[in-house]
Amino acid sequence: MFVDKMKTKTPHAFSVFLVSIIFLTQPLHSQWYWQSPVPTGNELQGIKFLNNQTGYITGVLGSIMKTTNGGENYSILNSNMSELLYSIDFADMNTGVAVGDLCNAVRTTNGGLSWTPNRLILSTGDLRGIDFVNERIGYIAGGLGFASAAYIFKTTNAGENWTQLSAGTTNGLNCIDFLDSLNGLAGGGSIIMKTTNGGLNWYQTLFTGPFDFINSIDYIDSVNAYAYQDGDYVYKSTNGGNNWLAYQIGLLHLDIGRCISFPNATTGLAVTDDGTIAKSTNGGINWILDTTYYEYGGELGNLFKEISFNNDTTAMIVGSGGKILRTTNTGLSWQIKNGFQTFLKGNFFTDANTGYSVGDHGKIIKTTNAGQNWTDLSSGTNYTLYSVNFTDLNTGYVTGDTGMILKTTNAGDSWIRLTTGINGIYSKISEVFFINSDTGHAAADSGRILKTTNGGMNWQTIQINGDDNTIESVWFVNDLTGIGCSNSAIYRTTNGGDNWFVQTIGPAGLGLDLFFSDSLNGIASAAISESYKTTNGGNNWFRLSSAGTDAALYSIHSLNNSLSYAVGGKGYMVKTTNGGVNWIRLPRLTTNYLYSVFFVDENTGYAAGDYGTLLKTTNGGMTFITNTNSSVPENFELGQNYPNPFNPSTTISYKIQKSGLIQLKLFDIAGREITSLIDQQQSPGEYKVLFDASAYPSGIYFYSLYSNGILLDSKKCLLIK
Repeated sequence: MFVDKMKTKTPHAFSVFLVSIIFLTQPLHSQWYWQSPVPTGNELQGIKFLNNQTGYITGVLGSIMKTTNGGENYSILNSNMSELLYSIDFADMNTGVAVGDLCNAVRTTNGGLSWTPNRLILSTGDLRGIDFVNERIGYIAGGLGFASAAYIFKTTNAGENWTQLSAGTTNGLNCIDFLDSLNGLAGGGSIIMKTTNGGLNWYQTLFTGPFDFINSIDYIDSVNAYAYQDGDYVYKSTNGGNNWLAYQIGLLHLDIGRCISFPNATTGLAVTDDGTIAKSTNGGINWILDTTYYEYGGELGNLFKEISFNNDTTAMIVGSGGKILRTTNTGLSWQIKNGFQTFLKGNFFTDANTGYSVGDHGKIIKTTNAGQNWTDLSSGTNYTLYSVNFTDLNTGYVTGDTGMILKTTNAGDSWIRLTTGINGIYSKISEVFFINSDTGHAAADSGRILKTTNGGMNWQTIQINGDDNTIESVWFVNDLTGIGCSNSAIYRTTNGGDNWFVQTIGPAGLGLDLFFSDSLNGIASAAISESYKTTNGGNNWFRLSSAGTDAALYSIHSLNNSLSYAVGGKGYMVKTTNGGVNWIRLPRLTTNYLYSVFFVDENTGYAAGDYGTLLKTTNGGMTFITNTNSSVPENFELGQNYPNPFNPSTTISYKIQKSGLIQLKLFDIAGREITSLIDQQQSPGEYKVLFDASAYPSGIYFYSLYSNGILLDSKKCLLIK
């Protein structure tokens, strides 16, 4: 029997919660990787091109990417940073600095091969803008809130050391741009500041209004400068930033101006939060709007973050969900280079290779090669789809808005809409669960659960008395006993779904998802700070202990009574190896919301979420990697694991002399490959891997280090449980 526990849940606010989390505070990377979008679906914030070919992009969770072919392809760099990086600039082709949250900065001296972290001051504020004037002198701008503090830093040795300067204001600063080593402009909360002596003194040249932000400044030449307000106005100076005139762009509705860039004094582009691209060819006086990507795919906000020109005609835009746009004709036309994908809500795999994912706008995609490639299927609808479930290799069901249930009998080649008796644009069916090929139950809004006994041809609606919550998940442990959950309660039936009653009311029990590993043991997940467990088939529920940062958990998948995974808001993933008594919070690969998790075995799992996010692990996501030293070692080296013997985790260290595809494979005593602890491109440096062997039996194992397919060394380890 196939079971579906991959679906979306609408975010809710939750009360206090109790799940025990083991926190991993050092900069780690779990062995989840992007299947789509590639190279990343993370929010991208900053972009800088050094010449026509070489450019860098920064984003959330310390993301840094590099291109050496004008933006055709990008490689992901290891920044050794987990904070958001807003902006990046280079003093020369090798030496650069990226800045971000909590006043953090990272620096490279080898063209991005390795990065050294540096926190400039202990503050909860941010560093938002950076500009190098030449190969030695650079400036950073930032602040704390709208008007709590302003930060300006200066370096005279290419970012090796920074000195904090007096900003001349307490309004937080978002951007900074220097014409030369003496003359510079900085913008932020309601103001534009100017210096003419290399940042020693700053004075205000513009006050825009009490609640405006200047988000972007471009100091073109000794005469012309432009600034972009977070509303509908561009400010222009024709005397080096001493005086400013405002010009209205004419944006649609309420929008936020994000970035402006002029490759010369007359022609420029501006981008907005909702995806508008504006172009001026007369020095910012008049603007023509390109709304091709406005609220693209129904997204509201965060679409575009920054724009950078390679030369007079070629520019790149970056934004949410890994969005990258490129123009080679100054904005007359644009090419999508990454991102712009549909949000995904539910996953299901019928075998190790064949899987399905569903989402917004009637999206259904299918893979037949374990997620390496995905093909669009025709659903016949444009409404949001929430879950997918197959009862055999060919027969499957998809649920969605407007009371929709779709059915296929040919492995997704075609779908028909079933008559559910529920209609209306706001009617939602969250998921469906089939006991056998004929009998199934569907969780719906307004306290309703549907039942079919003929493979979905007819459906009966059962109303839970006194309850009008959206039922998020439903599960049957046998033909008669079923459990449902909402964000307010857990429900139960003992007569095959003909009648339902409220079993518990939160905080005694609630959930956004259910999963039973057998007829007795089940978990209802609601948030990192709130989960419930039953060991008697749902008759009683108890709250699991908790600690730590909260985030909603929208999907849970159990492989047995001990091993479960859950995913949720802000990209959080958690894992338990003892039935929920303790939860390990896995290092985040993304901040995108994840709505679905599905494991085909103990090692291979998939997660889906916002912006078309598709993540995969082939080792249970439980290998954690940290780069301990970014200097280039003299040789490749594989260390002995410590402790050894171990139970259940151990640390393996190794050194990489050259960049390449690095693999760290685990073998049993018979020489059979068990899993790949590492399988990714890595830069030179020293690394440590925390390997959790909770899922493996006691015994002797061997681990081997490979570079570009060549065996470098092997070691023996002993697991004793």
